[in-house]
Amino acid sequence: MTESLTTVSAYDILGIDRNAPQKDVHAALRHLALAWHPDRVPAYRRGEATLRFQAIMDAYNKIRTADVRRAYDQALAAQPHRRREFEVTNDNVPLATKARAWLKAIETVFWPINRNAR
Repeated sequence: MTESLTTVSAYDILGIDRNAPQKDVHAALRHLALAWHPDRVPAYRRGEATLRFQAIMDAYNKIRTADVRRAYDQALAAQPHRRREFEVTNDNVPLATKARAWLKAIETVFWPINRNAR
């Protein structure tokens, strides 16, 4: 198994600061769970919503209580910090990736689009 070059912490996924109080952890979970629950999104976004919801729940389970959070913080501090091998610029990103990102941006601007309209 290979390790990734960058580590995304539970705090990054939930969008909170490492020093945030426990009530902010619960508030972030509630906000993100309501936004990305697979039953609350259109059918064409269920796959993405399922993956995001699982990531949100995994992140929350890592810091849900003070004891679990303390252990997670110690494990996070013990990991060696890695830096990226290269910087991502427009020059080294494939055209297909740029196109997908552009279409995703357009989709979020015009959200929600009812693709099942008859």
